Amino acid sequence: MNSTSNQPDLSTLATLAGLVRLSLVLVCTPALLAAAVVASAVVVLGWPLAWLARSVKRMPTAGLRRRNLNAAH
Repeated sequence: MNSTSNQPDLSTLATLAGLVRLSLVLVCTPALLAAAVVASAVVVLGWPLAWLARSVKRMPTAGLRRRNLNAAH
């Protein structure tokens, strides 16, 4: 701080701004990395599971059950 006024020195403001930026980077970087890991896990695991679920839904199980019931009578 200047001894002649209440306003902080420009170098102090620059240091504080740099510390704020650094803290934001340190806080946001792990969050972004975690989001990237979750997104890649969804891609790697989610798409094959969704494909498997769709292919299981397409199986003609209802028709097979009907045929089996008709054959039993």
